[in-house]
This record gives sequence, C-alpha cells and structure tokens, in this order.
Amino acid sequence: MLFLVNERIEKLLEDYNHDERCERCNRVADSVYKAREKIGDPLSTAFESDILHGLKGFEMARTMRDGFSQRLHSRLESLRGKNVMTAFTGQRLSSIDLNE
Repeated sequence: MLFLVNERIEKLLEDYNHDERCERCNRVADSVYKAREKIGDPLSTAFESDILHGLKGFEMARTMRDGFSQRLHSRLESLRGKNVMTAFTGQRLSSIDLNE
C-alpha cells in the first residue's frame, strides 16, 4: 500500500513541477528563500519587501486589503527585539497569532 501512495506522490510532484503556474510559484518561493538566506533575520525591515513580493507572487494580493503592508510592518515592528522566534518553532505560519 505504501508503494502506491509513494507512486501517487511522485506523479503529483512531477505534474506540479511541469505546470507553468507552479513553475512561477517555485521561482517566487526561491526568490524569497534566497532573500531570507541573504538577510538572515526574518523580522528585519530589509526582508519586509520580500515577504510582500512572495505574497503577491502567490496571488495573495487579492486577499490583502488596503493598508496590508503597513499592518505587516507594524506587526513585525512589535516583534522586533523580542525573542519570539523560539516561541514559533514548530508552528505553522497560518496558526501563529501575531496580535499577542
């Protein structure tokens, strides 16, 4: 049974990697990962534009209301200087409450 699951996953990954929309998403993700590696600190103001670029590249701009970049900056600013990264270790980004 595991063989069938692995075979299906391999097929899905192959299809994904040959889809031009997914190739674009991979390029966007690679760009963000490289910026993160270069900058180092994920809370750095220098990384904010890369975060926004990544979100827009994944077509999240349609869900980002007016003022999103300002709200992102404000939330990141409130986290800077705190040792918050260890608190987020092992959590999904979608489950983290930045209002705390």
